[in-house]
Amino acid sequence: MHQECNKFLKTFKLRYPIVQAPMAGVTTPEMAFAVAARGGMGSLSLSHVNLQKKSAVLEIGKALNVFLAEKGAVNAQNVNLNFFCHPIYPRPTTSQKENWKKLYSKILGSEELGTGFRFDNGNVSFQTIETKENLDILKSLLAFFQNKFTPGVISFHFGCPSSHFIEELKKLGISVFVTVTNEFEGEQVLKFGVDGIVCQGYEAGGHRGRFPDTDAKYDECLSTLCLFKKLKQLKVKLGSESFLIPAGGIMDSQTIQFYLDQGASACQLGTAFLAAKESQSCRFFRNLINSDDRKCTLMTPLPSGLPARTLLTPFIEKLVNLSHDEDLPPYGYRYSEFKSLRSKFPAMVDFNLCGQGVNQMEMGRDECLSSQEILSNLAQGLFIHQE
Repeated sequence: MHQECNKFLKTFKLRYPIVQAPMAGVTTPEMAFAVAARGGMGSLSLSHVNLQKKSAVLEIGKALNVFLAEKGAVNAQNVNLNFFCHPIYPRPTTSQKENWKKLYSKILGSEELGTGFRFDNGNVSFQTIETKENLDILKSLLAFFQNKFTPGVISFHFGCPSSHFIEELKKLGISVFVTVTNEFEGEQVLKFGVDGIVCQGYEAGGHRGRFPDTDAKYDECLSTLCLFKKLKQLKVKLGSESFLIPAGGIMDSQTIQFYLDQGASACQLGTAFLAAKESQSCRFFRNLINSDDRKCTLMTPLPSGLPARTLLTPFIEKLVNLSHDEDLPPYGYRYSEFKSLRSKFPAMVDFNLCGQGVNQMEMGRDECLSSQEILSNLAQGLFIHQE
């Protein structure tokens, strides 16, 4: 049953079938580098880069400085670069902006939130540079991957790029992974010829990778195990060679081993790394783990505009209770203003993305573990029959 795992390890020159999730706003180049250097697949989100700007490729280069400066210390095949690929949303209307302001005025107990809300798009979709007017940026990006840094994997969340771009990446020797949350999406991306599917179950923390333009009737909110089994059957039916990578609720080596025994190629873990020394959320989750507070999570689209699993805090609970299906700005624009609001009221506004396994997060005796220590602990006890 470990044939798929062995193939995955050989393809990407890995020691361990563990993918550190590319958590936007949490992962750092140092985290991804540490995991890749130890033999896992290190992932870095590039969703913060405005792909409409001519400086986009330069910004990506800056994000990869630690890899470019230490080329001999890590194999680029171990690296996964992640982009968001959601639909291109229209700018918010005046009524959507006003509805947003009224909602948060109720929550914060203030009639006036202040000025300075610009409602700019804070998450420019990868689909933007596949449009005719941005093809020069797309060509520059491909040239960067060919000449400067060629990762083993480029992955996409919230959707899938065009089949043409997938082929262009494959020509460079780059594998393409896409996150899916249901069988319909899985069939779509398998027919596009992607190299790997991240099977994101409902347990997973952060934003769900569901394609926002997919008919809601196809979203069964499948668990990781159920989704993996469905996609495994679909893969056989279509005669696909794509890697299947379960993600969601996986926090220890026993669960990783279970999926490997079931024919998974590898497992992707995010929440397990939230309190790593290199994580941007290290301090918060270290304090959370050491506290006696009850730790529950909730899936909600309210703060950002797309469904995400977050820690259930008094603020999030109040937000959910006071919202009445208002017509609010779309993702990107809504999330940008939420972040602005959070910076103005840091003691009152929070949005702490994490999975249902948050209570199983591992800590050192006196401080946070490093990403490499977490990876090593996860790898202990794994049995992989090498061929």
